[in-house]
Amino acid sequence: MTFPNPNHDESLATKDFPYIGNFHKTLPHNDYGEVVPQDYRIFKSTCLQAEEGVPINFELVPRGPLFPAFAANAEAGTTTEGAQFTSPLSGASIEEHGPDPSALDMLPAPDILSNSTAAEMTELYWMALLRDVPLLAFEPPCKPSKGSAQCFSVPKTERDLIDVAIAELKDVFGDALKSDGGMDGRLRLGLDLPQEAVVKNGCPCGERLDLDLSTLFRSGLHDEQFGPILSQFFLRDIPYGVQTIDSRQVPYIMGKDFLTNHTDWLRAQNTGKDKFGRSYGICNFYGDQLAGRETYYPKKTVRHISTMRDLARFVNRDALHQAYFNAALFLDAFSAPLDSGNPYKGNRYVREGAFATLGGPDLLTLVSEVASRALKVVWRQKWLVHRRARPEVYGGLAQMQFNGFKGKKRKYGLPAWVATTEAAKRILVHNKK
Repeated sequence: MTFPNPNHDESLATKDFPYIGNFHKTLPHNDYGEVVPQDYRIFKSTCLQAEEGVPINFELVPRGPLFPAFAANAEAGTTTEGAQFTSPLSGASIEEHGPDPSALDMLPAPDILSNSTAAEMTELYWMALLRDVPLLAFEPPCKPSKGSAQCFSVPKTERDLIDVAIAELKDVFGDALKSDGGMDGRLRLGLDLPQEAVVKNGCPCGERLDLDLSTLFRSGLHDEQFGPILSQFFLRDIPYGVQTIDSRQVPYIMGKDFLTNHTDWLRAQNTGKDKFGRSYGICNFYGDQLAGRETYYPKKTVRHISTMRDLARFVNRDALHQAYFNAALFLDAFSAPLDSGNPYKGNRYVREGAFATLGGPDLLTLVSEVASRALKVVWRQKWLVHRRARPEVYGGLAQMQFNGFKGKKRKYGLPAWVATTEAAKRILVHNKK
């Protein structure tokens, strides 16, 4: 077993606001969205016992109140209890093939009061502001030439807004890298943020932040800056035996916002559900629009992923490893070259070929096997190690610290600058509409 290395949010040196940086959805909260400390300690103890191998479940973890009230036309049978924790014991499982979830570790996330977390939130604000902008706007301007593909024009206002986002994120991430460089939970170039090599006198001497149109909203993994932000595998139909998987999807409607008022936000903290009684796992089906509820999907519309909102739609309803499995199906159908380590690569053998081992069926199975094991590893980190707060918790902290609730502000200690960014100002104006 690895020795987990969580960040410091559960041991913040504050008796007034403990656990503000941790995951506590569906536990009891006060009107400021702060978890009841003794209830969080029960939750944390349950997680730690599961990590240690104690036979335990989460039935005794306190439940948040069914407050604020659900809508009168809420989903039948969904308003009598809060949402379930999703697979909190999966990280305590063992594997007969491959490493156990406890054999792998993940670096801790930045602390809740750090400049790094504030910079991450600023990036999320910009993603929210730009979620309905066509992904073409994130590509370099197209210069048509004879025989080239058609160019699509992007409104100047959208290009300008993206430029503002790039400039601001350069500043806040650059400052965070400097101020938090010595922390265990820090952002790392080439892993969390895009980087470029610094060369002096012909010799490499380090790396620096590389944020531009080709790296915006990308993590900085090797070669990630090449190509459009959307993989070509999302733009092609997928061969599936003699059938074909249509890569188009039903989008969300534009301009839809969520958790922008205190009532909806606090209900989500206490119950993990929206006003219609739907948790993450049962929402975003077409039945959402029935019984006089809100509209989420345009009628008779399917299209390829075209915006970041479309990407969110895919991630919300995908079948775990769907994107990677579809890509593997596509590559297998078109006889993509095998890895050099595969003994069946090329014409090495005349009398035998790959199939059940080292061939298509085996490779497709391995994609699924890797995905299921990786899921257990990351869920161990979520429940049994880090228990990091979700972005809507940070948004609530910012609201309570800088604007307050019913005339009272909270002194959490978030960096003051996070409320003065261009992104934060635009979000505040947007949410008042």
